[in-house]
Amino acid sequence: MTEQASTILFAGQRFPPGAKVIDLVNAPVVTLDPLGELPELRVLRIRLTNPHESPGGALLDLSVLRNCSHLAVVEIPEQNVRSLDGVENHQELHTLDLSFTRVADLTPLVGLPGLAILRLRHTRVADLAPLASISTLQELDIAHTPVADISALRHHPSLVALDLRATRVTDLSALAEMPALRRVVVQRLDVDEAAIGRLRKARPDVEVVG
Repeated sequence: MTEQASTILFAGQRFPPGAKVIDLVNAPVVTLDPLGELPELRVLRIRLTNPHESPGGALLDLSVLRNCSHLAVVEIPEQNVRSLDGVENHQELHTLDLSFTRVADLTPLVGLPGLAILRLRHTRVADLAPLASISTLQELDIAHTPVADISALRHHPSLVALDLRATRVTDLSALAEMPALRRVVVQRLDVDEAAIGRLRKARPDVEVVG
């Protein structure tokens, strides 16, 4: 059997069927379909570091990730992703980075049992309600999104770090009721210094950056 016959071609590189990690930089990704043949995959990272590079025109369909049930880390910022369909039911998923994508609907994340880190900056996400059911969430970045209401996260038991910069949030009261919160970024919000001062007074244990 030739090497080509026994390996999976993805983004111009070949991987064995038992590959557990794919970590690519500035790779020409036009489809995720070959990942369906990598059932042991645990880490998927696709990053762009070249400012002169941009992702291709085709939307990337995450539904093929249903075949990768052991995924723990998915970091695909700046890729042409619009839907999270395919991420649901990933019991081992810990880290998800979809920054600078077209993602808007977080419903597929409802109830994920191990998701701890979620990065969504510069996406179209506006509704955080689906995140209320993710009790394991520790780090959330929603900077530069149209999010205006964070009340869904009020009383969240595990959220430690939250980046709200340049969102539409105007009411910070929910932050005072997040028991695990230790750091929040409130830069470039339409809130006055008095509101930030009240938060600092109510939660002296929280680093308020803003």
